[in-house]
Amino acid sequence: MARERFTVNPNGDKGWTVKKGGAVIANTATQEDGIDRAVTAAKKVENGGGKAQVLIKNREGKVRDERTYGDDPNPPKG
Repeated sequence: MARERFTVNPNGDKGWTVKKGGAVIANTATQEDGIDRAVTAAKKVENGGGKAQVLIKNREGKVRDERTYGDDPNPPKG
């Protein structure tokens, strides 16, 4: 089963956009609100037996954090 990907992207001066795949699922005023929306959606996928990933980007559009839900193919060591 493929992992569903959610991203939290900067949206210029309009705040943050949460996407599932390429489709917009939410627009938020703050990055924290966007992260909350993406994580909530990813946990719903996980609770349904699926796998999900949340990519959080900084203002420059580069990934600053990644979170996986469900079976993690590369768990952290230690």
